[in-house]
Formats: sequence, structure tokens, C-alpha cells
Amino acid sequence: MYPWLESLVKATLTSFIAMIMVSAVSKLVVNERRLQEIQEEIARWENMKRDAVERKDRKAYLRIMRGESRIRRLREEIEKSRIKSMTASMLTWMGFFALLNNSNLITQDPFIYFPLTGGKIGFSSWYFIVSLWMFRLAGALTSKLIDAFRK
Repeated sequence: MYPWLESLVKATLTSFIAMIMVSAVSKLVVNERRLQEIQEEIARWENMKRDAVERKDRKAYLRIMRGESRIRRLREEIEKSRIKSMTASMLTWMGFFALLNNSNLITQDPFIYFPLTGGKIGFSSWYFIVSLWMFRLAGALTSKLIDAFRK
């Protein structure tokens, strides 16, 4: 087998495993059903508010606006959960790359042959290139697996 092909395959598989790990941690940390319910509640509130403004119904508008502080808290909850998800993903990603950096999981040569340019690139560059097209696939696969295990 060609050494450059072997390093390319190993790097791609390792990238895919890293993406699945990051997606899984991100999805396990956040209650996606709860976030969906919150977003639906916020959308309903915004629709009611818009309808009251369009009808020029001051009484209904004031009644609806009494719930604004609750909506603000719900939006804050969404932001907190996004931050929690990003933090967990980033820590997982950093841990994976620290482990990868301290071992020879990819290859003895830390560079991957990049066929489009005919040159060599580092693993982090290859990870970025692969993640552009593979992260959606890894995320969808992870979602299906996590949903199957939760049922």
C-alpha cells in the first residue's frame, strides 16, 4: 500500500471519529427537546405580540407584554445551553487533539499528502478540510444513534 494513502485514510477516519465524539458530547450535554419547546413558546409569544400590534389592541398588547420577562429568561436559558454545548464540544475537541498530539495514532509522519495540491499538509489542516463536508454527516449519525439509545 502507498504510505501517503495509508496516512490519508487514517487521518480521515480519525477526523470522522473526532467529529462523532464532539457531536455526541454536544448533544448529550443539551436537552434538545426542551430547547425546541422553548423556541416554540417564544415564537408563539412573538406571534401574539405581532398580532396585537397589527390589530392595534392596546389592552391585549399590555397583557402579552407582562410575559416579556419570562420570555427573556427563556432566551437566556437557550443561550446558556448553547454556551454549555460549545464549551463541552471545545473541551472534547481539545482533549482529542491533545491525545492525538501525544501519540502516534495517525502516522509516524505528522503530515498528510493532499492530492489536490500535490503537497503535504498537517493533520489539523486535513481535519478542517474534512470537517467542511463530513461534520453534517457525523452530526446526523450521532443524532440518530443518541435518539435510538434514549428510547
